[in-house]
Amino acid sequence: MPLLPKFILAFGLFLSSVVVSAGTAVADDDLFAARQFAVKECENQNGAACAYLGSLYVLGGVVAQDYTKALEYFTKGCKWQDGNACGALGLLYSTGQGVTKNHTIAAKYYIRGCKLQNDMACTALGELYYKGKGVKRDFAKAVEYSTKSCDLQDGAACGRLGALYYEGNGVPQDFAKAVEYSVKGCELRNGFACGSLGLYFYNGDGVNLDYKKAASYFAKGCELLDGMSCYYSAMVTELIEDYEGAAQIYDLRM
Repeated sequence: MPLLPKFILAFGLFLSSVVVSAGTAVADDDLFAARQFAVKECENQNGAACAYLGSLYVLGGVVAQDYTKALEYFTKGCKWQDGNACGALGLLYSTGQGVTKNHTIAAKYYIRGCKLQNDMACTALGELYYKGKGVKRDFAKAVEYSTKSCDLQDGAACGRLGALYYEGNGVPQDFAKAVEYSVKGCELRNGFACGSLGLYFYNGDGVNLDYKKAASYFAKGCELLDGMSCYYSAMVTELIEDYEGAAQIYDLRM
């Protein structure tokens, strides 16, 4: 998926929590009235309302898409202690939408957003520490922030945490923990986590080797648009069909 659609999709995740936080006029699903209400609330230093307005300017539709305006409102929202707004600022700087791409500044806003319990900010921060972008590479920090975000029910963070335990990066290698967090991530509809589970069952890492379960998890990961899962799904399905076909031939010869 190209960067811009992924970026806009990520902001869609903010809307449900921001809409609820901004008040009853927003909850009525009247987006024009919601915007008017949010403008007044943002002027009264309601950070959630500012974050909502920023999201509207990123998504476009109700208002013309305008990243400069989005930046303005997210900055206000973050200043007034809204974790969604801080996470959104981090995302703007990570992707270079409306600003010059800067992972160091992104990390600063992700840290603030994570402290304010924004799961996406914690997940993104864990990813930056895992890759060493904008911060010094630190697997222990990647584990710390991924754990916090996974506890906040972010599937991507749970999937990343499973991988860290599988690799033994930042924590002692522990296949059982890798499976545990990957299961949680997959249940939270993260394709990478489902694909990881498929690999564990395919290789017998932390679980009994089981090609049918592997195929099931690969298929689920593929449905959730994980490329690795799609590749292995086709391969393992063919392997199972070949195995069952060989077994039938063997039975006929007996």
